[in-house]
Amino acid sequence: MLARIKLFSDKVISRENNFDYLKEYIYYSVKWTSIDLFLFWSQGVRITKKISLKSLGIQLGYPVVMELPYEPNKVLSEEEIEHIKEYNTVHDLGILHLLSQKQKEEISLRKNIYKETGINCMSYDAPKIANQVLLQDYTLKKIEKGDITKDQKEEFIKTTNYQRFARTTIYIKDILQDFDPKFELPIFQDLYKRILNSIDNFSEELHVNINNTNILLSYGVGGLHSIQENEMYNSSNKEMIVSSDVVSMYPNMIINYNCIRYPEVLERYFQIKSERVVAKKQGNKKKDVFYKLILNG
Repeated sequence: MLARIKLFSDKVISRENNFDYLKEYIYYSVKWTSIDLFLFWSQGVRITKKISLKSLGIQLGYPVVMELPYEPNKVLSEEEIEHIKEYNTVHDLGILHLLSQKQKEEISLRKNIYKETGINCMSYDAPKIANQVLLQDYTLKKIEKGDITKDQKEEFIKTTNYQRFARTTIYIKDILQDFDPKFELPIFQDLYKRILNSIDNFSEELHVNINNTNILLSYGVGGLHSIQENEMYNSSNKEMIVSSDVVSMYPNMIINYNCIRYPEVLERYFQIKSERVVAKKQGNKKKDVFYKLILNG
């Protein structure tokens, strides 16, 4: 009997043979909601398959890190089954419980989005949530205009969701042709030449050590970041130190440069940015966080 259970389990996991027969077991309807906590932990960078429960346990400071006591393909005795139960409860479920506590805000946010929009996003990352919310709003606009009917809604969402557009090659020198940074130091002059000769994107770490100032500059898609040693800077009669921040920098760039293909979606994106400002001023944290996720996602 145990060998037959093991064989059935292998078939469900591999899904190689007689898949139609196994579908009712694999997709068995349950009353609970499944949530991909690994996806939350990875911050939406699509690396969930590379995360292991043991590594998460170590990161979270879990006191016990256990190895599976037997080979995965071993047929277990009654006594050995009890050992596996202990492994599952103390190790797997213990780490899972700790992880769920750490991700309470992420879970609550998605629960709130589900209530607000009806989109089952409990295991979606931020980009997918943003995509689905804006797509749903776009579809409702098409229905209001009479372009599609309510009966065509699901098919329209499905078709639009899988659209892909090919973009042209981006030559950085063409974008920066009217820009002259007037760099004085050779190290930055050479850097700018490399930037101009790049295609589609530019990414590089630059180590600068000048006049006892040691700076590591990281250039990438997200902008410029610096890592430098502890130093003190003081304003003088000739120089002023200014700290500034741009409110909703990337959303504003998306709006100002018309980076969203469809006018209706761009208009809704602008509305969400405005509504987020109001929600933030009113102290409505749920809406503030929800709108921020869409704007940045």
